[in-house]
Amino acid sequence: MDRRRFLALSALATGAALFPVGRSGWAAETVPNAGNKRLVVILLRGAVDGLNIVVPYADQAYYDARPTIAIAKPTGDDQGVLPLDRYFGLHPALSGLMPIWSQGDLAFVHACGSPDPTRSHFDAQLFMENGTPGHARTTDGWMNRLLAQMPGPHDPAQALAFT
Repeated sequence: MDRRRFLALSALATGAALFPVGRSGWAAETVPNAGNKRLVVILLRGAVDGLNIVVPYADQAYYDARPTIAIAKPTGDDQGVLPLDRYFGLHPALSGLMPIWSQGDLAFVHACGSPDPTRSHFDAQLFMENGTPGHARTTDGWMNRLLAQMPGPHDPAQALAFT
């Protein structure tokens, strides 16, 4: 089963409706309820170059470091980066996300990572998922620890993580 099919089936299992985002992605929409908000974090391993998703187009160092793979500065015709502000822009293939960004319902956490200097891709992923840089034997993840700190009773589906 590929990732897209898994995400689609997961959303359907929660009663969510699916809608396309761009040419190759999907997002889930649930019935709005201000008292029943959810944080959804999807960590897709590999095949994503963060600097070519959220492009620091106002930083010349980006273009100097990536002369052959940099995404062009905004052109106004959806060929270059789509400006999010005066410094960062979105890859033009992700134009389907712009309405969600404009509504204030989408945020990007850019240039974040672990302070652990591991050179292991696998350890780095584990540290990010568990929220414990440098500690590979953590028995729970950051989401479980967050949920334990939140007030009130919690149903089993309030926090879900898949690896």
